[in-house]
Amino acid sequence: AEAGPPPALRQAPGTTLRAYVYLPRDARLRTAVAALDERGGTAAVRAVPDGGEPLELLAPATLRTQPEDLDLDLGPLAGRAVRLEFAVTGPGGVRWVAPRVVVPDRSALPPEPRTARNLVVLLVDTLRADKLREIDASSEVDAQNLLRWAREGTTFTRAVAQENWTKPSVATLLTGLYPSSHAAQSERAVLPPEARLLSEYLHDEGFATACFIANGYVSDTFGFRRGWDLYRNYVRGGLPNRAQHVFADAAAWIAERKPEERFFVFVQTIDPHVPYIPPREFLDRYDADPYSGPVKAAETSKLLERIKAGQVTLTARDRRRLEALYDGEITYHDAHAPKLYEALESLGVLDDTLVVVTADHGEEFFEHGSVGHGHSLYQELLHVPLLLRLPGRFRAAAKVDAVAGLVDVAPTAFEALGLGVPPAFQGRSLLALAHDGETGVETAFSEFLEGQRAVTGQRYKLIHRGYRPLLYDLREDPGEVRDAAGEQPIAARTMQIRLARYLEWQERAGRDELRPRGTPEAEIDPQLEAQLRALGYLGGPP
Repeated sequence: AEAGPPPALRQAPGTTLRAYVYLPRDARLRTAVAALDERGGTAAVRAVPDGGEPLELLAPATLRTQPEDLDLDLGPLAGRAVRLEFAVTGPGGVRWVAPRVVVPDRSALPPEPRTARNLVVLLVDTLRADKLREIDASSEVDAQNLLRWAREGTTFTRAVAQENWTKPSVATLLTGLYPSSHAAQSERAVLPPEARLLSEYLHDEGFATACFIANGYVSDTFGFRRGWDLYRNYVRGGLPNRAQHVFADAAAWIAERKPEERFFVFVQTIDPHVPYIPPREFLDRYDADPYSGPVKAAETSKLLERIKAGQVTLTARDRRRLEALYDGEITYHDAHAPKLYEALESLGVLDDTLVVVTADHGEEFFEHGSVGHGHSLYQELLHVPLLLRLPGRFRAAAKVDAVAGLVDVAPTAFEALGLGVPPAFQGRSLLALAHDGETGVETAFSEFLEGQRAVTGQRYKLIHRGYRPLLYDLREDPGEVRDAAGEQPIAARTMQIRLARYLEWQERAGRDELRPRGTPEAEIDPQLEAQLRALGYLGGPP
């Protein structure tokens, strides 16, 4: 079928059309404009930023009925949200043909990109992005072995999780679906069978599949066992779940593979999660001073619950101890992380394997008056590391500042593996973005149950809870201390529109298709309840 005419807007005289957009680098406004009839019309275009002088893009011009192409430079306002104003004065109206903001196409992939044979996903439960020096140069935490993946691959410095606690976040990673689509959002919710896991897709493609999971919520009880040749949940199995055991088991399974065999391994370690119980030598790296306060390593899960309930107040010394325990866990974990790298190298498949290193969420240490996770959509909970290594696809020691999300991991993996990306996936592949660094305007969306939503852009972030949205300028206020909605109403409006479009898309996508009879819920037996409570769940901080 032949393509129809391009979309056009008809505008009456004496009116102004307004559009709110964020402008990336090298953006341009392209359209064609013409008078509606022989009376002619006069049109003008300008871009209005918050707190700055408007940029006159098209001075008032008299138009004829023959369309005139416009290619207007928006570069002077790059990195800002603006209101585009299309004003028409008489005598007649005008027609705008396909008005759009465009950027140069810099997304060309290498001429012969490497196709991965295997996939390894390492998810470090509760690891904040800013604890890695590759993302925050001021970090004093030693995680050099994890950062080897960054030195040999690409780091997405602004990756965000789609939820702030484990079950829905890991479900998004493994299904390529947003939380409100896969529906595994509450403590007892079960991932429905219609939300297929990466393990199921890849098993059908002939991959050997194995998972090594140290969190009780990512278990058979909640729908995560499907598609694995080897399924091991250390909490449910009553097995030691420290990093040294999990990495050793994953490395041993990899060593049993044949070099020509395609495989997918999912490893979810849990050491930075409560309880924070690093071996003494790792704690001493961050706090070797004498301490006799209320922060006791084995009791940190209950302590966080009491802090959240307002039953305990920590001094500055107590807070330093609490975070030192967390930092010590990261470094202890890092000491055992090389086992994964060495197993792939020994098998001779390291450079044929896409390795993804990330986290399900972060952890708060009083940045917004609380601790732990599972309670807000601020950056300390949503900002996660995202490191990808595959020579020939992801550049070594490269950093990409565009926004990405865990929902993008599944489509990225499928494209890198040379497989057709399933249409059910709701994220997008990051392969082109890894070579461009700024493909148009990238936005990530996050959720928390039914009441909170967040939209994170390259500069601005909007958190919607209740009736009052909060706007943060992450460039000027990375700690999200000051609500900038009043100072930057154009930016606030721009982000509100993006959030509204996301919610509208979710409705069009049919958010209830995966749960036609309601979200299934699991029966939590006493053993599982005790296991989850030990990790701070079921009444404690998730």
